[in-house]
Amino acid sequence: MTVKVRQKKVHGKLRWEADIHVKLPCGKTVRDRKIVPNAQSRQAALRWGRSREVLLIRGDQDVRRADTPRKEATPTLKTFSPQFLRHCRATLKPSTAANHETNLRVHLIPAFGNVHVGDFERRHGLTIKGWDQVSPGTRNKILATLGSLLTFAYEFGARKTAPPTLRHMRKPLVRPDYFTHVEYDRLIACAAETGLRVKAMVLLGGEAGLRAGEARALRWRSVELARGDLHVDASEWNGIITEPKSKRYRTLPISDELAECLRELARRYPSKPRDFVLVRDDGRSISARWMAARMTKVLGTAGLHGRGRFHILRHTFCSHLAAAGVPIREIQELAGHSRVEHTERYMHLAPDATSNAIARLSTARRQARLVTGDVAETSFRSSESGAKSKS
Repeated sequence: MTVKVRQKKVHGKLRWEADIHVKLPCGKTVRDRKIVPNAQSRQAALRWGRSREVLLIRGDQDVRRADTPRKEATPTLKTFSPQFLRHCRATLKPSTAANHETNLRVHLIPAFGNVHVGDFERRHGLTIKGWDQVSPGTRNKILATLGSLLTFAYEFGARKTAPPTLRHMRKPLVRPDYFTHVEYDRLIACAAETGLRVKAMVLLGGEAGLRAGEARALRWRSVELARGDLHVDASEWNGIITEPKSKRYRTLPISDELAECLRELARRYPSKPRDFVLVRDDGRSISARWMAARMTKVLGTAGLHGRGRFHILRHTFCSHLAAAGVPIREIQELAGHSRVEHTERYMHLAPDATSNAIARLSTARRQARLVTGDVAETSFRSSESGAKSKS
């Protein structure tokens, strides 16, 4: 039985190699050559070779166990989801965490609950994209949830490799529905008949473009009637006050009709600065169900039943701004859109910009033709006069 070590060049680097000759108890002679891992000296390589010699004498099974790296079991999607959701509730907005929980419970766990988080690949994302029973927008949200979970698993150590890139689907362009000026005026009149608070609710959506959660979280301290400003600095979800969507804090000018309604509301129902603008008759804060019920009633009274929920007022706000020729960047700031692509959905209602562009193009072409005609006529007359002088 001998153990010899020598240096060997492997991938351009000098490494120690152990050459072991062992005669087993059965009489069989075995030769084993291995690169010594992490050996910095001859003595270290010899120690490693002698320990391996002992394993060879004990039997092949022990050597096989020593050579094979132990594969740590990674948790499945189902067992890892509670840990991911705790992380979401601690770091994300409550509404975002609830969306992740719904996507996991309804879609991901029933389909991939037994798949280990370390085994997810791009093919799983392609499988989700093939779920025709749900809309493209929902599929993108499911992909976002799965991507966030795999990223957290990689950072937490439950996944050894970087997560795959799960690209979102291209959603078809859907132009949002909105109320015309006549329909909107009729809606305001019906809201005023229902009550002053309902009218204020409708105006906050149609005159300021507030989201439903932003309207519920609006406090009197954020309304400056003297300066004509309204500050959007909070949002409400299931009774929890959070920051606005995408953290887009913004200040809006108050329209005359909205300012008049808010003054009347403050005069009729005196409140403190920290109180909410929209409250029930008994002073309690309103809920999403309260808003939906009042909105459905007003839509039915105005003959607009089935035309959407409170969010259609926000679409109406953006659509009327675009039709009035307001630049897209200003609409984006007023609406609090995180990306200009969200605002582009309304710009088909701004025909003036394209009409003016075509008019300017036509004018430029007419002027070019006039100049070209004058030059041609001048050159023709010059050639005629030259011909007469020669004759």
